[in-house]
Amino acid sequence: MKKLTAIGLTTVVMALAGPAVRAGHVCCTPCCISWIEKTVTCYRPEWRERDVTCTITRVIPRVMVEERTCTVMIPVWTPEKRTIYVCRYVPREVEREVISCRMVPVTCTDPCTGCTYTSCRPEYVTHRVKCVVMEAVPEQREITVNVCSYRPEQRTFPVHRVVCEYRPETITYKQRYCVMVPYAAKVMVPVCCP
Repeated sequence: MKKLTAIGLTTVVMALAGPAVRAGHVCCTPCCISWIEKTVTCYRPEWRERDVTCTITRVIPRVMVEERTCTVMIPVWTPEKRTIYVCRYVPREVEREVISCRMVPVTCTDPCTGCTYTSCRPEYVTHRVKCVVMEAVPEQREITVNVCSYRPEQRTFPVHRVVCEYRPETITYKQRYCVMVPYAAKVMVPVCCP
């Protein structure tokens, strides 16, 4: 700040001293500066309002009800006879061969001592056994089932539709704007003494 003040004062002194000082010549006459009060015109911003008229387009929606006709498919159930196959189980007697194991006593002689002893050894025997098995026999039957089919039918119903109308309308609104207003202010100006 001090440097700026010093530079400013030097500039003012050189401007007032004349071309001799600027050329490098030193003037012998001392220069005095006096300050006088001077009135100047300044401007300040002021906000004002004004009424502005313009035309806008207003959207007016309204609901319209229209009658529409369309084809609707109606389900119809009708009984129909169908032929199906059902398995019926019938018992049947069959003979099977079954292998069983039984223990048979056998007399053996010990080769070292010559003594005899009895032991049991397994023996497999095949038997015929009767048993009952269930055999599936297909059987044909007729049943009644409900079958769905569709028939077309014309129906009328109301449809709600929104229709927009556009109408021009003149409106007035407040608009703010800025104006620069002049005013007088007093400032101190440096001048050279006569």
